[in-house]
Amino acid sequence: VAWWPLDDKQGATTVKDIQSGFNGSPNPGPVVGPTSWPQATSGMVDGALSFGNKSYVEVPNNPQLNPGTGPFTIDTWVYYSGGSAVVVRKMQGGGGVSLPPTNPALIDWTSGYVIWINPPWISQPGTVVFAVKDVTNGHKSGVASIPVNQWVHIAMVLRDPQALNGLEFYVNGNLAATSTTASFAFGSISNNYPLLIGGDGVNAAEFKVDEVEYFNRALEPSEIQAIF
Repeated sequence: VAWWPLDDKQGATTVKDIQSGFNGSPNPGPVVGPTSWPQATSGMVDGALSFGNKSYVEVPNNPQLNPGTGPFTIDTWVYYSGGSAVVVRKMQGGGGVSLPPTNPALIDWTSGYVIWINPPWISQPGTVVFAVKDVTNGHKSGVASIPVNQWVHIAMVLRDPQALNGLEFYVNGNLAATSTTASFAFGSISNNYPLLIGGDGVNAAEFKVDEVEYFNRALEPSEIQAIF
């Protein structure tokens, strides 16, 4: 559905989706650095964007970025160095709004999906929280670990919305974790919020992101391994 290579050069005023044209804006911008954020840098595949100074990319809401009640996949490369790094989020609001501190039911979170490295309530470096939540507080979430200070491929797959372990997380092509906190009655996770890449404008981190992809289906493990 969407593919943001994040090869955008310094001076770019948009961050391009080369699949469907769901382009984003660099924030605080107004352009990709080197003197403003995010900044163009070398990536795992060609270029990437480096996020610091609470920067992020905001992609306007589009129905095609809402999985509804069905499966979906998000994958990307990350190079995490430190801080609280929102990799991808379509939940709670746009830039400048942080997710509240979590609890097992994610009760204060809105519907949507998120991949977040080291949220403020977790101190162990490289800990990833991955979660989805529906409009009636149905939810699935889990925790995984990634290496720091190196490029890592990650993928979140909602394979079976009705299964306890139906949300999967892959690290470097291999299944690393599944949802351990879940509701069985799971509905739509769609919302009207923008999609954020690289941050939320509130939590500070130092990391790079490359090749963000969104699929409206659950990729097979062999497909994830092929991308890696």
